[in-house]
Amino acid sequence: MNFIKRSITDVLLQRLTKEHIVVLTGARQTGKTTLCESILPGLLGTPFSYISFDDPDERLRFQKSAIEILESLDTPLIILDEVQKIPALFDPLKYVVDKQKKQRIKRAYILTGSSQILLMKNIKETLAGRVALFNLYPFSLSEVIGSGDTPFLTRVWGGKTITDNNLKSFNILSTETTRNTMNVRNEHQLWGGYPPIWMRETKEDKIKWLKDYRKTYIERDVLDVGQIANIDNFIVAQKLLCARTGQIFSISEVARDLSLAVNTIKRYIKLLN
Repeated sequence: MNFIKRSITDVLLQRLTKEHIVVLTGARQTGKTTLCESILPGLLGTPFSYISFDDPDERLRFQKSAIEILESLDTPLIILDEVQKIPALFDPLKYVVDKQKKQRIKRAYILTGSSQILLMKNIKETLAGRVALFNLYPFSLSEVIGSGDTPFLTRVWGGKTITDNNLKSFNILSTETTRNTMNVRNEHQLWGGYPPIWMRETKEDKIKWLKDYRKTYIERDVLDVGQIANIDNFIVAQKLLCARTGQIFSISEVARDLSLAVNTIKRYIKLLN
């Protein structure tokens, strides 16, 4: 299977060779599991162990004997998926990693989570200063176009070297390539960058997926961590905020339009990030 190259891949590979724990957060369906399970191990050329805490049996197993299980994993790379679902993991993981450091045992742990609020809370309380943090977003335009490398403007803003070849590349695109790129750009602007969207062919399938995704997001993630008294207010606020994309943003104005407190809107925005 061919995968779209993620621009975060090279940086992740570098940090995995230096850090004991790398944390990868991001919304549901942005490609975290695919990147960690199907792409990174192949690029590293190393055996790996994969455990998903979406599985209730795995959660129960770790709650009973997390230290013993972690110490029994002998692959150089260990991927722990959806770790926000098992807060009891973090103290044992800290203990095992510190012990392995003293024994000079090289293990790299990748922790993924789709609920950034819950995950970051546990990291700050237990693993602060011990992890490299990354966030995986949906496909960017440069990723779906297939440029693979760091986007040109990102290089400029980051103060990186711009070569003559970078500059020449703007002048050698054929008419057909330019047309195809514009078509991809239009699709990306219309539908966004979530990977499952790019696997669906028809407009109807894409709309259905987006509706199902939004329903899952509200019913599972927001209600789990948001402590929202009135979910209908949150849904209306979400629609209003979407309608103001690309405009000058005023929290007080949004709060006034919705007849809600400013702090409530701030909390909604935090949940949407």
